[in-house]
Amino acid sequence: MPIYEFGYRHWEGRLRPWWLRWFPITRMGVGLALQNRMLRRLMFVAWLPLAYFGAAFFAVGKMTEPGAITTSNFAVPPGARLGPGAAPNPFEVIGTKMLGMSVSRMLQEDPAAVRKAAWSWSFYQYMRLSQLLILFLVVSIVGPPLISQDVRAKSFLMYFSKPITRWDYLLGKAGVLLAFAMSVTLGPALVLYAISIGFSPSLAALVDTGLIAVRIFAAFAVTAVPATLLVLFYSSLTREPRYAIFAWVATCILGELFYLALVASPAWRDSSWIFLVSPRQIVATALGAIFDVRGQAQILSDTPLAMLGDRAYSGTTALLALLVVSIVSLLGLLRRVTAPLRV
Repeated sequence: MPIYEFGYRHWEGRLRPWWLRWFPITRMGVGLALQNRMLRRLMFVAWLPLAYFGAAFFAVGKMTEPGAITTSNFAVPPGARLGPGAAPNPFEVIGTKMLGMSVSRMLQEDPAAVRKAAWSWSFYQYMRLSQLLILFLVVSIVGPPLISQDVRAKSFLMYFSKPITRWDYLLGKAGVLLAFAMSVTLGPALVLYAISIGFSPSLAALVDTGLIAVRIFAAFAVTAVPATLLVLFYSSLTREPRYAIFAWVATCILGELFYLALVASPAWRDSSWIFLVSPRQIVATALGAIFDVRGQAQILSDTPLAMLGDRAYSGTTALLALLVVSIVSLLGLLRRVTAPLRV
């Protein structure tokens, strides 16, 4: 059978815009990652904290409703009994136990200020406790194979034979991790914020807490972006994903153990820089700076919600540390990705 018209031909298919050339890499990576059953279970578990955090925000919304907590209950001495037929309001009881006298008066005078402080603290705890742990596990599963498998299969020549640049390649790989990070951190947080607005007494809560929505996006950026770049850098250093997994897990766990050892040491516990050895502490300090928990907690200074601990680390230092980690990881990624192409 003769072969004719052999050579380059004009492409008659649909062309993607240049700014979407990374998308097929991300789409394929997400599809391959979703074949992992453990990852699918983790994505389901990531939405479970909405159950109890949603209830907590509902209680906060009711307590910060104008007129929800009155001075009548606080005027009753401790241990005294209410008159016949005077059933206590459950939200007033919660406010009595949790907030205290000064905040109870503030709830009558300026409930918006208490709502803003309580929501900032609640979202800080939500992002710092449950979602940070789930993000660590998701990154451990999704990130290590992304580039290491390409290094092992020598797929860079195939990638760069297409009309894509190294930035398109890195953006496509990072998009896989960021997509899963959004599904387990940013998505649940925004849904929780929407639920909180829905349970609020009026749309005035949206005006009072609108800045918190912006802070949620900033919190996602400072947690997901450095973790994505760092684990991709580890993945580019080896042909075996298990070595990248070990490097990522060792960085997080050994750093936390080193931090606990320094805190337990009388010679180092008062140092202002020891938190820099622990990735978890760096991210937690950065989240505290983003949500301004110490500034907001001054409003609730005599309440358990304001118990932030004795150690106050610098939020600016934490943000700078995350920026340095991101830049160094990105520079290392660029060098590793282009290494197979250098003669």
